[in-house]
Amino acid sequence: MQLCTLIMKRIFIFFGGIVLLVFICILASSFQRKNNLSKTQQIELGHLLFFDTRLSINNTTSCATCHIPKFAFADTFATPKGAFGDVVKRNTPTLINLSDNKLFNWAHPNITSLQQQSSIPLFGKSPVEMGMDSGNVNQLEFILSDKKYSSILKNASQSINWEFVKNAIAAYVKTFKFYNSKYDKYLSKKIQLSLAEKRGMDIFFNDGNKCIRCHGGKDFDAPKNPDMYIYQNIGLYNVGEKHNYGNNDNGAFDVNNDTTDIGRFKIPSLRNIAITAPYFHDGTAKSLDEVIQHYNNGGRVTNVGKNKGDGREHPNKHPMIGAIELSPNEATFLISFLKTLTDTSYLKNKLYQNPFKN
Repeated sequence: MQLCTLIMKRIFIFFGGIVLLVFICILASSFQRKNNLSKTQQIELGHLLFFDTRLSINNTTSCATCHIPKFAFADTFATPKGAFGDVVKRNTPTLINLSDNKLFNWAHPNITSLQQQSSIPLFGKSPVEMGMDSGNVNQLEFILSDKKYSSILKNASQSINWEFVKNAIAAYVKTFKFYNSKYDKYLSKKIQLSLAEKRGMDIFFNDGNKCIRCHGGKDFDAPKNPDMYIYQNIGLYNVGEKHNYGNNDNGAFDVNNDTTDIGRFKIPSLRNIAITAPYFHDGTAKSLDEVIQHYNNGGRVTNVGKNKGDGREHPNKHPMIGAIELSPNEATFLISFLKTLTDTSYLKNKLYQNPFKN
């Protein structure tokens, strides 16, 4: 009898423990649903925040002020201006397919997420871009009290903070994956390229010209050369005995103080390249013709001014940056191919339109 009682007690304890565990899981799941946004809600919130000019110190500047949808989420300036008119040091890069990258900044190797990158325009002081105060949660709560946000946030945690905002913007930017260009349709055998475009593609993928050696990856369904770095010196500048890189911007060197990194900047995506002029990290190439001429010459020579010097001779210039010597016709063919990388089909989607405009 005692044995039976003991067994019954242990059975009761065992099943009681299971019931308690199930209850805790249900409670935790309910709490999680109540306090966290779904992926769809996060994207919806990020969409609003991306276009909201109130996310700047003087209500003039949003993410979309510089990352304009019709220009492939870039802009048309060599370098943009912040909320107070301060000139930003570097060109606005496209955000298209950015989440497929491992690094997100022109020259900061330690920034490895969209959330980290968004802190620079949001909170940076030198120069001011959006000019927000990371310690001012009241300002953020005031913005999110707008009725446009209420339907999204009604089930969200009451603890609204800047990490919450950065996560939402990152979720939205991660939707900027667009592989519907003429080139993509060609790869899927839906259309054919013209003779000029096909000739340009041959030039691009010709290993002797080295284009694909740097601009590989998912953009072209091709691996990067294992010897290549994500940041490279392409011979734009070579100023003075210290081999400075022009305009007081030495790239990755300014982060890690390694002289071998002077002039090293991120290798950009070529997706939508035809509509993201001007080019290079400082926007000093106004056209694709100028870009190709740069590589034709194996670097750039600046004859006058504060940036005077021969970029072709910079000690950090990568060995693959040599004169490729394309003929004018070949350069034209190459540009024809680069234009096949344009995809603006997303502009028909309301998700990429300004929700604050009727």
